[in-house]
Amino acid sequence: MTEFNRFAAESLAKSVHKAATAALEDGELTVTLGRTRYAHDRVTITLEITAADTNPGQLEFERHAQWLDLPREAYGKRIIVNGVAYDISGLAPRSPKFPILARQVSTGKVYKLTATAVRRAL
Repeated sequence: MTEFNRFAAESLAKSVHKAATAALEDGELTVTLGRTRYAHDRVTITLEITAADTNPGQLEFERHAQWLDLPREAYGKRIIVNGVAYDISGLAPRSPKFPILARQVSTGKVYKLTATAVRRAL
């Protein structure tokens, strides 16, 4: 192959992901295929390898909770805001007005909440 196109790059990315997953088949690590970029002479494939029992959303929440004046243990807690039950499910650090992600218990839909509303509900 002397030149890459979209289909060749996507096919190559799937093959690399499959090979990496097979190489790490012990179940302790998880391989996630990220972005694939290509030019006529190169392909860039992003793979993320994480410990299988790691929750990236929880780790990010614990890392940034102090910045929002929230306890690190708040991740996963059930809160009531305006009479609606939510489970805290993550952070949106680039969303300064509504940085807390919370899953509505009744519908499963994820909403953004203010840090102040979450602090009051805790």
